[in-house]
Amino acid sequence: MSLVYGVDGCRGGWVAVAAEGRAKNVRFVQRFEELFDAKPALIAVDMPMGFPDEALPGGRDCERAARAALPGKGASVFSAPCRSALDAPDYPAALVANRKAHGIGLSKQSFNLFPKMRALDAVLRASPPCRIVEAHPELGFARLAGAPILAPKRTVEGRQARLGVLAKAGFGIVEKWLDRFPRKDVAQDDVIDAACVCAAALRVLAGAGESFPPVPSKDRHGIEMAIWR
Repeated sequence: MSLVYGVDGCRGGWVAVAAEGRAKNVRFVQRFEELFDAKPALIAVDMPMGFPDEALPGGRDCERAARAALPGKGASVFSAPCRSALDAPDYPAALVANRKAHGIGLSKQSFNLFPKMRALDAVLRASPPCRIVEAHPELGFARLAGAPILAPKRTVEGRQARLGVLAKAGFGIVEKWLDRFPRKDVAQDDVIDAACVCAAALRVLAGAGESFPPVPSKDRHGIEMAIWR
């Protein structure tokens, strides 16, 4: 049996749902590298991986492909910044860099994730000890449910719909984990998203994962720009 992680960035660091055979667990770490101590075979993470030198309308190929597969939920996939914007010291500078690269703006939501993006990018450029792939919870839920789950994840309806498809996929224990961590570190929907990404990690490891786009490109550091489910 091989260990895989599904990981989501959260306020305090990273929340990781682990699967090894039928065994499932969840953990919280402040630094992504802490996940390597258990020697996972594969990690799927809900965070952009690979940054183009130019910001393109609609984002990377993988983001445009993911939106096309999510009718009614395409807005849940935001565009990654160009690499020069990622290195900017503040939001105004990042906005200028993104516009200079190809004339498009940058959302504040995306900028708020820059510290996580930089941390993961550093891990990827340092030759990590296992395969790491990018995943997206809404893509994963659409695969589990057979169609995008349109109800917002923070509503009662949306949460129950997502927990329901996770239970059918063998992750019924997730509901018991929702209050395991302080809310200042990990929100309940972070745990739910990490579980869905873990299900994607299992599919990728088994050779049953689906890549958007089917033939991904790489950035100038050789990092694959693909979103898996």
